Amino acid sequence: MKAFFTFLLFSYITLTPSFGQDGKLETTFGTNGTKLISTGSGNAEILSILKDENKLLGVGFSRNGNFDKISIVRIDQNGNLDATFGNTGLVTIPIGSGHGRASSVIQQPDGKYLVAGWTRFSNKDQYVILRLLQNGKLDSSFGGGGLVTGVFSNSSFAEDEIAQIALLSDNKIIIAGRSYNGQNDDGFVACFNPDGTINKTFGKDGFLIIEFDINPKYESVRAFSIDKSDNIYLGGDMATGFNTEDAFFILKLNKDGVKDTSFGNNGIITKVLGTNIIAGLNTMEIDEKGRILTGGGAFDTDELDNNFFITRYNPNGTPDISFGQNGQVILTKGANESISDLIVFPSGLITAAGTTGGFPSSFAMVRLFENGSQDMGFGNNGWSTEKITDDFNSIKSIVYCDGFVYAGGTSRVDLEWRMAFAKYKNKIISSTEDVERNLFKSFSIYPNPVIDEINLEFDLKNESSFKIEIMDIMGQVVQDFSLNQTKFNGKNTLSLDLSSNLQEGVYLLSIKTDEGILTKKIYLESED
Repeated sequence: MKAFFTFLLFSYITLTPSFGQDGKLETTFGTNGTKLISTGSGNAEILSILKDENKLLGVGFSRNGNFDKISIVRIDQNGNLDATFGNTGLVTIPIGSGHGRASSVIQQPDGKYLVAGWTRFSNKDQYVILRLLQNGKLDSSFGGGGLVTGVFSNSSFAEDEIAQIALLSDNKIIIAGRSYNGQNDDGFVACFNPDGTINKTFGKDGFLIIEFDINPKYESVRAFSIDKSDNIYLGGDMATGFNTEDAFFILKLNKDGVKDTSFGNNGIITKVLGTNIIAGLNTMEIDEKGRILTGGGAFDTDELDNNFFITRYNPNGTPDISFGQNGQVILTKGANESISDLIVFPSGLITAAGTTGGFPSSFAMVRLFENGSQDMGFGNNGWSTEKITDDFNSIKSIVYCDGFVYAGGTSRVDLEWRMAFAKYKNKIISSTEDVERNLFKSFSIYPNPVIDEINLEFDLKNESSFKIEIMDIMGQVVQDFSLNQTKFNGKNTLSLDLSSNLQEGVYLLSIKTDEGILTKKIYLESED
């Protein structure tokens, strides 16, 4: 059957910009949407970023000679270095005997920055927490001269590396990561008071070592999230075979570091993604409904390929079967995909970012609907991939602000790594309920169930462009009604003929508007 459209009353057609801009680089930023920063005589990398009003802060490391220093850079929304911060936009902090890394950054309510990572002192990697003033100088009121360092093991070979830092509602500081005791790796979580002293009421003397009864013994906390009640969800990797990370875990603690045994199985979830799949968890977020999302890389040992994975769990620790396939989504673009960071919007939309490709590799980003189906209108056929240089490129962290996603990571130029930023268009973040409420005076769809034709009646508050598609339950576009250059105003009626190739079942009607995306379930029945 052919598609046809009937426009009544105030409908009219005019040329407008097409959709599909989300996921594209904002070319006014830096050089054609990207910014590379060289910070020393060698490698440099951003591991975490945050948005501070109209500035973007990136933390990581930079190499000077044979040593890596903790490095922090601040730029404006156009990608220019902020001369009011540090030394013309850059702060480098040599601590210990070198090889320091900053892995995470957050901002306190008073505007000060907390930067966490690790650095080497003699033969030990020690955790490091720094507090910086807005101008980039160390805050001498925190810890000892602005920093806190240490290890949690008494072993002479102890190593502690912070993966992430966050604040409780009372401004106590939570850190978590990997702790090596001289024999094996464990995870750890610790709590510090706002002045940098350890909070002895948390866990056991201020910290907890995370280990399970497995062999070989290997655990590492890679990410965590804190919910509105100050419950702490730790996510990390665990080995169930020799030198492997084929499962991940989620552990729930209350704000005092006590395990919540009502969550999952006695306070913990362990997850294997599939047969011959090695899961590497890199990021974790909690959405507005209290659901726990994780993301990372799923390595298929048969195919020798890495893929994006995202899982979602209900607040009680059970898999959210409304998401993807029984609570998990695995996406592949070509080769070697891995998620480094997630953003979960109040509407339920999810943006995931990381890397794809072997050599050269590219920045990679996707967007998912709340049910886990991929938004195929994002980027190019559902994927935004940007090869910043003709070498290795990888996103490590993303943040959202005012219709844009900012990414921080690394790109290699002439065998040396550079701090790398990119700015992406990402306008559509409203929930389907918000779109319907804000854009339409009235909206109806009939009949539903449908056999071969859908009718839409709607009254628009404001003029808007439309793009209408039919998607299957996995988010694949199965019919496009090509309305991306059509504007509507006032009262309208549309009659849409469905393709005779569609099989009986459940589909999503997706209406992309200037306000956001409106999605409605439709039920297709056969004529028999």
